[in-house]
Amino acid sequence: MSRIAQLAGELAAALDAASGARQLRLRFEVDGASRQTIIRVMDANSGEQIRQLPPEEVVRLREVLAEGGDPALLDVEA
Repeated sequence: MSRIAQLAGELAAALDAASGARQLRLRFEVDGASRQTIIRVMDANSGEQIRQLPPEEVVRLREVLAEGGDPALLDVEA
């Protein structure tokens, strides 16, 4: 499965799980440093971020790897 297809599936699951009575808004961003697309699922009423794809941990891991760093040094909670 391609990464785009995986992200689309995760996005659909996030929307299904969060939709309930909330009005949702999607925000697409391109990270300046990595040039990767970040998708944020936001509550349209409160502005609260419900989900981010890819997750922040993945964004940070890519940055560390791109700089030649050791991913074992990342402070990531499971």
